[in-house]
Amino acid sequence: MAAAVSANDAKRYLAKNQKFHFTIYAAAKLPTSLRIIEGLWLQVGPVLNFLLSDGRSIGTNSKESYPGACKYHDDAIAALTARNGPKAREAIIADINNAAEFLRGLDALTTPSPSDLERQGVEAANVIGD
Repeated sequence: MAAAVSANDAKRYLAKNQKFHFTIYAAAKLPTSLRIIEGLWLQVGPVLNFLLSDGRSIGTNSKESYPGACKYHDDAIAALTARNGPKAREAIIADINNAAEFLRGLDALTTPSPSDLERQGVEAANVIGD
């Protein structure tokens, strides 16, 4: 995963990120929880692919980079290796929260103002509704 971040390869990073998370979720042996998580992943996966497909940095070399791209995974692996469930849980929660904060900060998630829409030749009523 670190190699994908260094290469700013969002597609490879997202695939490895999904494998990392689902390896842990499957190991928990909670099939109902796993099905719920799979459903949520199916909803957020396309959004992640869209948001990171424009060349935005997932590394650490720009202000729009994802700063926790590997840190929390490393923390989770260390906790799991030490058989420290509470610390592993804490690391996964931190990873998910950090990713959410990163995504919330992306310009692509903001609602365009009517003047932005006008500059793009789109009527606000067509986007926002009547």
